[in-house]
Amino acid sequence: MFLKRINSTTLADSTAKLAPLVPLAENGHVHRTISGAAKTSVAAPKCPTVTVDRLLQINLAVLVPLGTFLLGMGEHNFLLTTILLLVAVASIFAIDRWGWIELNRLAANLAGLGVALYSMVRFFLAGSEDQLLVIANLLVYLQIVLLLQRKTHRVGWQLLVLSVLEVVTATALNLSILFGLLLAVYVFVALATLGLLFIQTETFRLRALAQSQLVRWSPAPSNKAEPRWPLRREIQVAMILPADLPQQILGRGILGRTALFGLGVMVVAGICFFFLPRFGKAILDPIGQQASIGFSPAIKLGDLGPLLENPELVMQVELREAASDAPVNLRETPLLRGSLINRYQHGEWRPTPTQVEDLRKLSKAPRGADLVRERILIQPQQEAVVFAVYPPYEADLRSGRRVRFDQTRQQLSRTNRDARDGEFEYELLTTGVSQGRQLRIIPQSQFPPLTRAASDLQQMANLQMPDESPAYGAWRNGDDTSPASSPTDTNPDTDPVDRLTGLRAAAATRIRDRKLDPDNYYAVAKSLETMLGSPPFEYTLERPPAQSGVDPIEDFVVRNRRGHCEYFASALTLMLRSQGIPAQMVIGFRGGDWNAAGSFYTVRQLHAHAWVEAFLDADHVDDIPKSELPGKFDGRQGAWLVLDPTPALDNDENTFTGTWRSRIAGISNYLQVMWSTYVVGLNADRQEKAIFKPLSELGQTVQHALTSPARTASGLATHLWQWLFGGAHGERPAFDWEVVLALAILIALIYATYRIGRMTARWIGPRKRRRASSATRRRINPVEFYRRLETLLARHGLRRGKAQTQLEFAQAAGHKLQAKFGLGAACLPRQLVESFYRIRFGGQALDSAESQAVEQVLDELTETLRRGPHVE
Repeated sequence: MFLKRINSTTLADSTAKLAPLVPLAENGHVHRTISGAAKTSVAAPKCPTVTVDRLLQINLAVLVPLGTFLLGMGEHNFLLTTILLLVAVASIFAIDRWGWIELNRLAANLAGLGVALYSMVRFFLAGSEDQLLVIANLLVYLQIVLLLQRKTHRVGWQLLVLSVLEVVTATALNLSILFGLLLAVYVFVALATLGLLFIQTETFRLRALAQSQLVRWSPAPSNKAEPRWPLRREIQVAMILPADLPQQILGRGILGRTALFGLGVMVVAGICFFFLPRFGKAILDPIGQQASIGFSPAIKLGDLGPLLENPELVMQVELREAASDAPVNLRETPLLRGSLINRYQHGEWRPTPTQVEDLRKLSKAPRGADLVRERILIQPQQEAVVFAVYPPYEADLRSGRRVRFDQTRQQLSRTNRDARDGEFEYELLTTGVSQGRQLRIIPQSQFPPLTRAASDLQQMANLQMPDESPAYGAWRNGDDTSPASSPTDTNPDTDPVDRLTGLRAAAATRIRDRKLDPDNYYAVAKSLETMLGSPPFEYTLERPPAQSGVDPIEDFVVRNRRGHCEYFASALTLMLRSQGIPAQMVIGFRGGDWNAAGSFYTVRQLHAHAWVEAFLDADHVDDIPKSELPGKFDGRQGAWLVLDPTPALDNDENTFTGTWRSRIAGISNYLQVMWSTYVVGLNADRQEKAIFKPLSELGQTVQHALTSPARTASGLATHLWQWLFGGAHGERPAFDWEVVLALAILIALIYATYRIGRMTARWIGPRKRRRASSATRRRINPVEFYRRLETLLARHGLRRGKAQTQLEFAQAAGHKLQAKFGLGAACLPRQLVESFYRIRFGGQALDSAESQAVEQVLDELTETLRRGPHVE
């Protein structure tokens, strides 16, 4: 076998389409290419294909606007996204395809320097909160400059790097689940772009190497005289690359490979994210991204207005039956009590001042009562107060013991040990829910008893009217036992002027018109509640300010009877006090978005609410209807009557409850909660509780099953029976037979569809095969038709030697056939071998015309050999 310099026009025949690294021979000499066949040997594809360069341009036009869109989600401004999208689309056609206009290197550098200086000035002028946005916008400006240039591989890499930096910045501005889903899409597009950039870079490197390098080899000199032989000559091996090298590197299935690689990246990243131990808070803690919930124990009339338009998440509240753990969805919106305020002055409510924080342990739940378990996850807030359905009792879990009752403020509070800059999760028990509704009577006995002095102080505070001291209010309401209640202690000339004459008159008129017994506190309170909740009183968030010099509540009751919950609750509280009924205003939350997917309420800022609690002592408890009383009620210490005078809204948030819109919204809300809890807010405590602890319990269960298989099997059988048919005490089974029947019907339909599909395929398949074109049926095996060639030539004494390649054998046979059968038979074996090379080594397929041509060449060679003489 001899070597000589490569001829780039080898196999210039129109039928030659050889694969890389195919050994060729001509006139007894072998020619080998390092990286592929001759450039002229590759025919143009039959169907138009998208080139790698064009595919890269399209990927960049998708990747760059997508990254800017993610940034716009965090900024809540999509102006730059729109501009960048228009520039990206225009650059594909006006710059990369048609070449109408483009920035040269100098102009692009000057433009980049200009936007950098502009952003630097904005950075130093902006506040600390806006400096991150300035940096993010600088990345967008630089991408616009790069898009105005031709997309070389250098520009492509720069665009990819800037886009990734842009998305990294966007992750600090947006924590929604939609951002997470789009981020996953961005990862797949970025991986595809990265692969195309790599292919383009490797193509440029190989082409430069092929043009600049020429490999020369000659044997080492020897002192001995040796006969001249061909390998003594210098040989040169050139690197010849195919014209469609990027397409050959890319191959087929770029989408499938990118999807598979992207899924692998997501799986590995997910495993590392969830299972690598964490220490401390989450990297992207929602605490740093969200302000505290904005709850304040003191309010000024109008303060709740902005909160009632704020959709920020406050907490998730889950109510479940303590006995069966079944979820509870109340027929009415729940009231989550927070803090109490009872001192009113000039449109502002404040709690009674105290210097001592007296935290008491919660009471045990009464035996035999119907209990509901409250599981509450509250977002970060500055105040120590926590919220719950009242009356609260201690749960049997550690989380319930983290909550105490603040005796001086008469509210639930977290302990000082619990950090207030993070999410707080706790569980309580309550008797305030019965038969799907929240009771409006809170027994005083559930609160730890007050001292006599503290009780008297609270009583006076709950009777105080504006601009008067507690002692004066107690005297005015007939409390002769107060040491400071003597009429002689007051001076009519110095006593404050009554600013609520219209409010007092409205309450007295209502009682007189309804012919109510002033001593029936329950009837009076319910009647005043109904009056404020009915026309002409209306609910609105846009209330104009009160007249100058007029108390806001007096203006609300007498003149402008439109306002939101603060005004209604304030008016009722002061009306009750004007009639000698102790009352206090409550600040908390009403309602929440019921999430059917997770069986919990999502409470937001817009659910902030104010209502009233009126105290009924033991003498007035008997006036309460029995249907309103909770089970195991003890009224010897009195009770608090919950009153909510705010009118119900016509556009209630539950208007679409039960519709497909509400179900979709519930699933979306549930996914957002899971995303915020277990992705964005995943810290060491939550990782331990949600991942490591269940794995540890699973390991203990497996160990117990291996050590005590009989007991484990018995327990599993018992649990399975209870799950299928209910417990021994009449509990409802968790296994829903209706669901099983529906699943059985669904499986039967799927199986029937599968059988029908198979029968249809069996009936259609043979007909489709019969209708298939003859070209498809002629698709042949390359080994088969080459074996037929060797068998045919062997009958005439032409056999391939062991050291001969197929092409060398075809050329040698062609010379002998030319001598015996003429020039027409000489080229037939070589044509067949070249087709064999294309299929066997090049991985290419013959189309219908080429397959038919192979058969014709074999038929022609067979007929030629049949007519001519045999070789001796």
